[in-house]
Amino acid sequence: ERSYEQGFSSVDYSWSFSQCFPPSAMSVSAFVAPSLNSSSSSRQLIEATAASCPVTRKVANDILQAPKTFLVGSTKLRSFSAAKRASFEFSVQATTAPVRPDVSASEVDANAGLPFPPLPDFGNLSFSLTVTDYLYLSKGNWLKVGSPEDADVQWDGGKFLRFGDLALSPAAAYMSYGLGIFEGLKAQRTADGRILLFRPDMNAKRFRSSAERLLMAQFPEKDFVNAVVELVQRNMRFVPSAEQGSFYVRPVQHATEAILGLSPCSEFLVTMYGSPVGSYFSGKRARANNEGSAGLKLRCLKQGRVAPGGTGYAKAMGNYAGGIYIANKWKKQGYDDVMYLESRYQKFITETSGSNVFCRMKSGVIVTPALSDQILPGVTRDSVIQVARHLGHTVEERELSFDEVVADGVEVFCTGTAWTALNVGRIDYEDNEGNVKTKILEVTGGAQPGILKLLRGIQTGEEEDIFGWTLEVPQPHQEFAAVV
Repeated sequence: ERSYEQGFSSVDYSWSFSQCFPPSAMSVSAFVAPSLNSSSSSRQLIEATAASCPVTRKVANDILQAPKTFLVGSTKLRSFSAAKRASFEFSVQATTAPVRPDVSASEVDANAGLPFPPLPDFGNLSFSLTVTDYLYLSKGNWLKVGSPEDADVQWDGGKFLRFGDLALSPAAAYMSYGLGIFEGLKAQRTADGRILLFRPDMNAKRFRSSAERLLMAQFPEKDFVNAVVELVQRNMRFVPSAEQGSFYVRPVQHATEAILGLSPCSEFLVTMYGSPVGSYFSGKRARANNEGSAGLKLRCLKQGRVAPGGTGYAKAMGNYAGGIYIANKWKKQGYDDVMYLESRYQKFITETSGSNVFCRMKSGVIVTPALSDQILPGVTRDSVIQVARHLGHTVEERELSFDEVVADGVEVFCTGTAWTALNVGRIDYEDNEGNVKTKILEVTGGAQPGILKLLRGIQTGEEEDIFGWTLEVPQPHQEFAAVV
């Protein structure tokens, strides 16, 4: 406002916006409406829709949820004639503020009075953290009435706090022993402004299964889904358009009891937060449809991702921590990721660092490794299997040796929440004599484009949800207030 006052000192600005700008609207240009009365000192509101108002016509590309009520308030225009007021143009930087529902005294934390974070550049999102407005916390306790398997678990009602640091004991079990799990799921904005979650019930089930494997209290599925929905509502201004990216939700659970010895724990904390994200990969390889791209470049390793009989089927923190060193070594040499073989015989494919693997054979049959104690039951994996079969493909879930991929595979693609379904163009590997060989794969045509089109269409609302997978996030009852 100071800059406008310097340029137009004769104009007294007092503006109010309510439920008008979509989360991605970073800038708005508007006309001062000719109906404003220059002699009136009271605020006047002009209501319009995107179809009829020059205000919204001026920024049609920014208005993603039209028609929307567009409220503009002004106090005084002292020196402009009606004709000049009709043509006078100005610009404002508008940022929608978060939902600000009433917060009980028990929810107030150290960050409650801090300014709300700015929006990112939605046109240049990467798969990285953007600090958002709110996070969710819920504490759970096992009542010590015997072994953990027989104990009753009590979860509090959960609460939403401003995004910020957590205060935990340095002796919390997860700090020493890695007793923690996590999930990942996305909220996607549709062309008509709705927001869809993709199969959150599946993530809730896996969250419980992972907790069970680490002998932690299992978080109720209903509470999981409800918390995800409200988290998205409270951070709705950070949900980008489908062309720009998605809103990634990260639920985590840690054993927070302060202990020294290695033993089961009785205190747990579930935390959920979210961030707007772009593609997991940058450059040409980031393009999910692989048009004009060489596809992903992988290095197949003769080693396992996790130990046999271990926690490979759970989304446990330690499964991923150990792979950072391995993948980083090969990424420095130009690879996008590594492909692991199972740990028992180093013969059959399991996963990459963070995705399930599919291979189309010369016969047209699509094969994906069967679930085991070394393979995570991916939500996208399950979805791709169903989509592929719906499209008429034959899909087999069985052991898939890397030798079979080299001899008979024509197309490989990897699936995951972050990856969606990306084609692999090249796999380098070492033969039995230690020589580096290359398997070149198809990246155009094939099965992946059609599977991806229907899958993404369902996620973004462009295709009919024939499987009943999506959950629409209701608009929150509280109004959005813009920060100008």
